[in-house]
Amino acid sequence: PSVQVASEACNVVLNICYEKENVDRIMGCGGVPPLISFLSSKSEDLQANAAGAIQSICFQKEGRQFMREQGVIPAILPLLSSKNIKVQTRSVGAVHNISSEAEAIRIIRRLHGVAPLVGLLKAPSAPVCGSAAGALQNLSREINARDEIH
Repeated sequence: PSVQVASEACNVVLNICYEKENVDRIMGCGGVPPLISFLSSKSEDLQANAAGAIQSICFQKEGRQFMREQGVIPAILPLLSSKNIKVQTRSVGAVHNISSEAEAIRIIRRLHGVAPLVGLLKAPSAPVCGSAAGALQNLSREINARDEIH
């Protein structure tokens, strides 16, 4: 699909996945792997919209587990350092949501995600700081991650 169509599709997913039954539908119809692949697009707009859709899916417990199992964490952590504020805001929001799952916390820590989250506490954007703080609060539930949060 064209980048523009894929980007708009991600926005649709973002908006409909506040409802659990829609999250179940997206997961069931094979909609998650394309979202994860879009995170590595050259288009920052597509990256941001895919991260937003993932953030929305990860709002639901089942979505968090499914996304983790599909390998979203190693795909989204690099976007925390994006210079594009929309990409950064949505990717840190997705990490915040998925970090409420215990196994995700371990993966984020093992993939060196703590330091970038700590760094985002100094970001000029309040939403970025808030989501980074929320993710770090979730990560602090694990002793090993807590040791990395200085």
